[in-house]
Amino acid sequence: MQLPTSRRALWLVIPSFNDSERLARFLPELCAALESSALEVAIQTVDDGSSEEDKARLNELVCSIQKRYPFVRAALFQGTNQGKGAAIMRGWAAADDDADWLGFLDADGAIPAYEVRRVTDLLLQDRHPNSALFASRIQMCGRKVERSLKRHFTGRIFASMVGTWIDPHVYDSQCGFKLISREAYRKIQPLLQEKRFAFDVELLAALNHRATAVEEVPVDWTDIPGSKVSLLRDSLQMFGSVRTIHSRMKEWH
Repeated sequence: MQLPTSRRALWLVIPSFNDSERLARFLPELCAALESSALEVAIQTVDDGSSEEDKARLNELVCSIQKRYPFVRAALFQGTNQGKGAAIMRGWAAADDDADWLGFLDADGAIPAYEVRRVTDLLLQDRHPNSALFASRIQMCGRKVERSLKRHFTGRIFASMVGTWIDPHVYDSQCGFKLISREAYRKIQPLLQEKRFAFDVELLAALNHRATAVEEVPVDWTDIPGSKVSLLRDSLQMFGSVRTIHSRMKEWH
């Protein structure tokens, strides 16, 4: 059963930090995949304090793509690098009033455009207005997940920590593609403080606190060269952030 037209609009944010080169490959594929969807999609790129050269390339890319795909909105630019979470919330704040769903997608193209289309089309089904969809890198029949052993094991250690302190039922909190109803976001927005990579974890914790139904959707995923994440530095920072989020959760009750 499909939802009424008023419930079929998605505002999809792509945060970017010196990612214009990878976006130049991925964004045209994404637009082509979403163009024929019955879902009304708007794509909003948000630059998170990239170099001046990268900002210029991103702006040129977006302006060029808009000529063919008018649902791509003019890029937004953060003055300084504030973090993935800050860029996503900046993009969501710019959403059209009729956008009933908000989402974000990593700029690297690790999740293929056809998978983005498959997951976003799930919003055309009869979904509860207080719900969220999390893409998930689950190794299973019918899905292809390609990542280095080092990243896999680091990810699973982090996932175990999230499972212990935040939510034992979610397999992969860090996959960079999530969709959340606008109604759910209104309820959790005052709780969100994380501006960097731990944003995903706090988003999950806040959704759980507000009794929002979170559904994991397994997707194809391929590690793309050029990641801005340092396994050592960012992993240690993430572990600290999860502990902080866990402490904040006690204040929510």
